Amino acid sequence: MYFTRYNAAAKTLELSTDGGSSWATLPLTAAQIGYGTFDTARIPSLAASIITSGVFNAAQIPAIVDSMVDGAAAIAWSKISKTSSSLANLATRSASDLNAGTLGATLYADFVASGGSHAKGAVPDPGAAAGTTKFLREDATWQIPAPQIQLVRQTADVTKNNNTTLANLTGLVFTIPASQTWLFIAPLYLISPIPGYAKYGVVVPSGATGRFGVVPILGTAASSAALSSTIAMTTSGYDQGAFVYGLVINSTNAGTVQLQFAQYTATVGNSIVYTNSTLFAMRLA
Repeated sequence: MYFTRYNAAAKTLELSTDGGSSWATLPLTAAQIGYGTFDTARIPSLAASIITSGVFNAAQIPAIVDSMVDGAAAIAWSKISKTSSSLANLATRSASDLNAGTLGATLYADFVASGGSHAKGAVPDPGAAAGTTKFLREDATWQIPAPQIQLVRQTADVTKNNNTTLANLTGLVFTIPASQTWLFIAPLYLISPIPGYAKYGVVVPSGATGRFGVVPILGTAASSAALSSTIAMTTSGYDQGAFVYGLVINSTNAGTVQLQFAQYTATVGNSIVYTNSTLFAMRLA
């Protein structure tokens, strides 16, 4: 005759096959246990090798803390989330790893700041064929450097015959950006018949102010005058020269400064400013 009993001390279910003379723990398989709750002490520790299938409830998985991660583990970069996380404490990565997001200024290579209130930054890759005409400005734009000195020459003779209308001296022109101040000096080679003589003018951008003057190599010249005026040189009849000089204080309109020339008195005969007369201009402010 078979009997079963519950051993409260051992918390086991026992079976007797001899009418109760002897008792043995009743062996049970997982398939025979259909319901109920096991005492925690009855459940052995589970190793990863024991769990081969199934899905754990998230509440049963403890939070992973720093101490649980093996410091020597080589975690693949692809397994690390790069979204909404700081990269400041990660090991140095190659450029191919960082394909999105914005790095803080402290992570850039040292391109030194230009002032105490400025941050350092990175220098863009110029590419396989770097240009030679632009530089990287503080406002992070590529710019062609504005000239500080300009030297030009007259490219053709300018002739006036019985004509007092000012005309451009071909090539004797320089650019002037807005709100800058420039000084210019132009040594000219010329001839003018009596009584034609010569006069000079300077065309500047609208709103510009300043003065200019003429110093003759032979003869006399008027005193300096406003830029809108003309200056006559009254020695004539043979080859001579003159220095035209001036100061242009530009306003808000960028443009050019152009030297001009004509006969002072309409005279039949050639008044000529020769090729290779020159103009030197320098920025002052």
